[in-house]
Amino acid sequence: MTNKPILMTLIIAMTFLIGFSAQEAFSGVSPAIYEEPLDGTILNLLFPSAQPVADDFVIVTATTITDFHVLLIEIPGGFDGNVQYAIYEDDNGLPGALVQDGSGTAQGGMTANPFSCLGLVCFDFWANLETPVPLEPGTYWIEFSGQSASWAVALDDVFFGSEAAFFSGNWFPLTIVFGFPVGVSFSITGEIEDDTTPPQIECPANITIGAEEDSSPANTGTPGVSDDMDPSPTVTFSDVVTVNPDGSTTITRTWTATDEAGNTAGCTQEITILPLPVDIDIKPGSDPNSINTRSKGVVPVAILGSATLDVTTVDVTTLMFGNASPAHDLSDSDTYNEHIQDVNGDGFLDLVSHYKQKDIGIACGDTEATLTGALLDGTSLAGSDSVRTVPCK
Repeated sequence: MTNKPILMTLIIAMTFLIGFSAQEAFSGVSPAIYEEPLDGTILNLLFPSAQPVADDFVIVTATTITDFHVLLIEIPGGFDGNVQYAIYEDDNGLPGALVQDGSGTAQGGMTANPFSCLGLVCFDFWANLETPVPLEPGTYWIEFSGQSASWAVALDDVFFGSEAAFFSGNWFPLTIVFGFPVGVSFSITGEIEDDTTPPQIECPANITIGAEEDSSPANTGTPGVSDDMDPSPTVTFSDVVTVNPDGSTTITRTWTATDEAGNTAGCTQEITILPLPVDIDIKPGSDPNSINTRSKGVVPVAILGSATLDVTTVDVTTLMFGNASPAHDLSDSDTYNEHIQDVNGDGFLDLVSHYKQKDIGIACGDTEATLTGALLDGTSLAGSDSVRTVPCK
């Protein structure tokens, strides 16, 4: 049975460990993938039955666990160097299922670095796992226990870590001993696996929107992206814009996801932008709109202005009637002004442009022709009117 002087000596010695530099203890060892600072422990000397202790740790990148480091205090002759370990999956903040090959006896080095700590013996040791344990990103628990009944302060009697707890039916986190904030340190090293697997990416659905709708990803959608090793791959996109004969615009948006290792994956989304509908009048004043397919003349087409369309906002350099561009240079101000008229007498100005019949592409039997273009702000537009082709015999 432990007497009070020995217990108080242990408490003082554990307090002494607070000042011990864990960084010095880690010198010459590969960088820790998880490190528990000196932040809390409980001595089990007051309790008749020893329980294993465990602490949780988080793996961010797929890693193969190879060894662990512990600072341990004990009464001289109490620690025999036998340590068992087990690694568990996390289950809502508690240890869950044992991971594959996750348990065994720690190998070598446990009694290699003893040093005196106020009349007791402290051990600063690295121990290899019996079998390296590959872990995917996630939260896990590691449990330690010992086999020797001669331990005065056995490894499985030491409660360490602010989130550690006795590994038994009920978990009771304890971090203070008689008001003293005492602790040990704990860390794990491992080998990070090469990441050669690209992210997974799923593009948003193809979509059709109106000419005045927002075509940015905020409106048209963003891809779903995941990666086995990188929780936040970088996502970028590039657009190729195509103007179609019917006046609509197709944006081919290529999305690319890149993980920390430089692996990439991509997918493509198509966004169709319908043109702004406008009213046009082919051969203003004519009814029907007869088109002589053998003519070498020009065909006038008016874009009709209205309360919702100011024809002076039309970009004349974008106008196409069938396959033909305007026969006159509407970018010349004098020419342009001559083509701004009110052809239907409704009080709104209209834009009249002319097209060479031989270039339009109207064929015998066609009943409709379409003019396309864009506004000065880039909004595409299109309008159609009926035609009658002659002669077609």
